[in-house]
Amino acid sequence: MQSYETVPRRRRKQDGFTLVEMMVTMSIIAFLVAILLPVLQRVREGARDANCKSNLRQIGLGLTQYSTRMGSYCSGAWDWKRDGAVHEVGWVADLVNQGNPVGDLLCPSSPNQLSKVYHELLTMDGAANTCADSLGGPNRTLPDNTIAENPCSKISKSGGTNKAEILNELLLKKGYNTNYAAGWFLVRTDVNIDRTGALINSKSGCQKSQRERSCTIGPLIQARIGGAKVPASIIPIMGCATMAELGEDRLTEAVGDFPPGTPLAASYTTGPRDKNTLKAPVTTGSGSGPSRWWGPWNASLQDYRNFGVIHGGPTGGSCNILFVDGAVHPFNDSNNDGFLNNGFPASTLSGYADDTVELPPAMIYSGWSIDSVRIP
Repeated sequence: MQSYETVPRRRRKQDGFTLVEMMVTMSIIAFLVAILLPVLQRVREGARDANCKSNLRQIGLGLTQYSTRMGSYCSGAWDWKRDGAVHEVGWVADLVNQGNPVGDLLCPSSPNQLSKVYHELLTMDGAANTCADSLGGPNRTLPDNTIAENPCSKISKSGGTNKAEILNELLLKKGYNTNYAAGWFLVRTDVNIDRTGALINSKSGCQKSQRERSCTIGPLIQARIGGAKVPASIIPIMGCATMAELGEDRLTEAVGDFPPGTPLAASYTTGPRDKNTLKAPVTTGSGSGPSRWWGPWNASLQDYRNFGVIHGGPTGGSCNILFVDGAVHPFNDSNNDGFLNNGFPASTLSGYADDTVELPPAMIYSGWSIDSVRIP
């Protein structure tokens, strides 16, 4: 028969073995979690990446449907300052108004879940923009006799938190949102230049920039693709968007479920740029015609920095890009500088770490015009 004194010692010994076993088990579990967690993260990101590509294909189908009806792939960029009332003009409005739920087709990997358009409207000062139809038309009566209010006009007459409430009710809840950046060729197609190569703005007193709608020939049309010297398979029209430019990059106050400080997505890529200055090409010398302007413009490259490196881990991220033919291709940021380089030199101005070309010309067109030669 065991003595009273020996039982506690044995129990302590048994308890000791139990504690060791528990610690070993916990170590094994922690080791397995450390192994499996990155795998699960990759699986989740793979699912988000597949969802992003599917969304881009659906957007591509919507743009094609629009072009079948209207001839052009869209009515312009979704940009209140440069194109006008965002419930009427721009590719997002076009698709939402024809029944495509663009606001439900967001890149799930992006931290930028709201467009910079919301910053533009929140900070609207009430004055009409003379360089674009910023207020739009009157309210519309729908088939069921309900009134479709004009959000841009209503916002222009409102102040304070009322703007955010209007944006939420009349735009965000109705699907007017995106975190994809349109390609410049989709929304601008080509620049308007005179015979010296200088940009022409068709609206007097408005800024001269290749981003301005009135400095270009406008949205891409089917006939232009048919006559282009560049295959449709390499003309980019949509991609994951980076954060908007400084000053338009954060939400100033809450809109719906989006709190102040929410990062905002850029609207579209910015068009052809001089490789060194990253501005519109400048021609020098005397005379006019191609002998003067062809060289500088032909040496320019499309600025694709608004296509964001969204997918992947801390190294080797990628961006999904939609092309005119409906295909979606991923492009990798091989040097991990946060941008996709299509031939610009490395500089503090451009942000490119080196000269590595991550958007090869055989896969994505970077020229200034999809026509081989233009003589204005």
